[in-house]
Amino acid sequence: MAGRMRVGIIGCGVVTQVVHRPVLLSLSEMFVIYACNDAWSEGARQFAASTGSKAWDDPFAMIADESVDVLLIAAPEVFHAEYILAACEAGKKAVLVEKPCTMNVRMAKEVAAVVEKSETAVVVGYPHVYDPAVEQAERLWAGRKPALGEFRTILGPNVDFINDVAHIHRPTTAASTTMQTLTYALAASEPLGTDIGLPDVLSYGVAIGLNIHDIPVMRKLLGEPDEITFAERFSEHGLHVGFRYGTGRVYLTSFLQSEREIDWGFSLRTKDTSVQVRYPTTYAPTASSECTVSKAANGGTERQVWSDSYETGFRREWKHVYELAQAASGNATSIANSVLDLEICEEILKRLRR
Repeated sequence: MAGRMRVGIIGCGVVTQVVHRPVLLSLSEMFVIYACNDAWSEGARQFAASTGSKAWDDPFAMIADESVDVLLIAAPEVFHAEYILAACEAGKKAVLVEKPCTMNVRMAKEVAAVVEKSETAVVVGYPHVYDPAVEQAERLWAGRKPALGEFRTILGPNVDFINDVAHIHRPTTAASTTMQTLTYALAASEPLGTDIGLPDVLSYGVAIGLNIHDIPVMRKLLGEPDEITFAERFSEHGLHVGFRYGTGRVYLTSFLQSEREIDWGFSLRTKDTSVQVRYPTTYAPTASSECTVSKAANGGTERQVWSDSYETGFRREWKHVYELAQAASGNATSIANSVLDLEICEEILKRLRR
């Protein structure tokens, strides 16, 4: 194995603290956290002190530093595109950018065109695509056509889980919340036009914030859907979407609730076989998912449960980044592939308005 890659991090918030930091430390033979930047400079300094890295005030100066091999972009979505482009210009070996890769399809296509011509490998952060339980489900499903499928992302308040594990708490203000809403409004106005209301904006946030977890996994296991049959909004933070795969139907439900409870996973069924995956709680980078396959046999049902007690999608995702930085493998979650996920998100929004 080649030497360790020096990682520069933009965005030292919760996802970086709770997910990426422990994963990178667990892969110390591959990576070292070398530099960091955050819009909240005190947070960057605290994170640097906790990791032995260097805090930078200017993210672009950090990207330009030749000592930084790999870049993690965990800043707000509105900044993803410019940081990816800067990383390509600086010749970084690889980039891991949190989902969504950009705010809409147009931006993603423009970024993908630049990435394709560069020598920088860009991975979009879809840890479920790399999850061992999902890969097991893919092997067991073996390309079957679904009669019925359901993908669920039903989550309680993130803050309840964050407070259990985070050590550096970023200040939250009404201004920052308003700015995020305006950002979603501007992004949604491109596919929908300027005649949009708050429900459209909130639904766009659900689509690129929650649906975007499940769509890449759905496409990985089932391929491209034949059509979106319907999309409905059942609360300001809830979407229910139907897809057609041949004669089969697949449903995607996303909902943010106030109750501290999680129902996160999917099931795929034929007449005699079902495959189910359940994901662990959010912000649990060391917890394992579980895959269950059930088959009709001998007048009854045979059931097998599979789980990897150590490996996770987050670790495999970072291992993949390392391989790409060594030019040793293809990219399963590239920007170009992520464009297709965003196209489905935008089509969902258009269906909501019919």
